[in-house]
Amino acid sequence: MLLVKERAIRLRMKRVFLILRISLLLILNLSLQNLTGYFAEGEGTAAEPYLISTPQGLYHIRYNLDFHYLQTVDLDLRDFPDNQSWQPIGNNIHPFRGSFNGNGHSIINLTIDRPAASEPVGLFGLVRQGKLSNIKLISVD
Repeated sequence: MLLVKERAIRLRMKRVFLILRISLLLILNLSLQNLTGYFAEGEGTAAEPYLISTPQGLYHIRYNLDFHYLQTVDLDLRDFPDNQSWQPIGNNIHPFRGSFNGNGHSIINLTIDRPAASEPVGLFGLVRQGKLSNIKLISVD
């Protein structure tokens, strides 16, 4: 009788772990789909960086700090909803560790209004072991 109960418990445990594994895979898959939805193309690697072609793509770098990015067009942030309270990409707790190549394109009308900021302020806040290059800012306030 004890052997039957042990088998039943093991079977339940296997089912629970299978459900947990499937759930984790679904969550990871949805996360990757959400990530790639903001970037035109690319894999986020140094060889195939994510391509930034919209203000939303630029904004969402802050949620993916370890990848590589290449700006493909000039970006005007004037009408972007979060421009008035631009939060730097990377901070003291979560620094930017990837790479961003502005590719000679401009980021226009960036507004930073953070008078009581206790962390770094700018387009990028804290960069640690990351690389920023070829960035051109126009009309920054």
